[in-house]
Amino acid sequence: MIFYSLASAFLFASSHVESLKVILDPDDSSYDRAVDTYFKAVGIESEDDEFFSQFGGLLERSQKGLLASRKMKQLKSAIVGVMADSIKQLNTTTGSGFGRYCGYGCWCLAVHEHIIMDAVAPGGNPVDDIDRACRQHHVCTTCLSDKHKTQKSTCLAEDNIYKLIIDTEAKELDCSLNKNSCRRDICECDKRLAMDLKTHEHEWNVNYHTGRAGFDRAESCPHHPGGGNQGGSGGGKPRPPPTGDKCCGKAPDFYMKTRSEPFCCRGFPTANQEC
Repeated sequence: MIFYSLASAFLFASSHVESLKVILDPDDSSYDRAVDTYFKAVGIESEDDEFFSQFGGLLERSQKGLLASRKMKQLKSAIVGVMADSIKQLNTTTGSGFGRYCGYGCWCLAVHEHIIMDAVAPGGNPVDDIDRACRQHHVCTTCLSDKHKTQKSTCLAEDNIYKLIIDTEAKELDCSLNKNSCRRDICECDKRLAMDLKTHEHEWNVNYHTGRAGFDRAESCPHHPGGGNQGGSGGGKPRPPPTGDKCCGKAPDFYMKTRSEPFCCRGFPTANQEC
């Protein structure tokens, strides 16, 4: 098993390596260059997906935009890491795998788009299993601020970049290098999203894509009480809360307890009084 550090990511394409693990470390000054090189090595360039081609220049105009861009590239790295082979096959028909999930359904990557583009906030019923995976990711990252109460002002998924190990042969992700518990949990949330998207890739339907088919999120994804965006404007900046009134479980399997559930008992054998 061969490990390549961030600076060595440029050697990724070697055909003589039986198994290769790429380590992307945001603490390294070459992080952004290495991520872009990684995309090229697996056949996916930033220009190939509409999110970065349309908003890349806009993101670079402010410090907040640069952070948002790095976060989106990191999420893209995770998704590309487990789907690289299928993504290259998709380029000839519907574009890069990552672009397929930007503006998909009611929830897919909507949190990041909402913050960056002042777009309609995520909400409503997921349109399919891909959308459900994105909603679960939203629940997961939102609940982290509740779990890390002492870090509530800083444990935000859109503000934290973590270390990521990508096994390019096994198509697996590893978050173990993150010693900070908040960043580790954010990494685990992103890892689950990437794996879930890989599982349900076959369900992707262009009719649910805002950019490629004109899917109207505002009309098709009515917000439930308690599950919409704060302020009710649809274009406000605060992160919209998921439906429910309390976060239960742990990363990456957080869920929202509904008002009809007195306790966080999902997954427990309540007949044995273990909850």
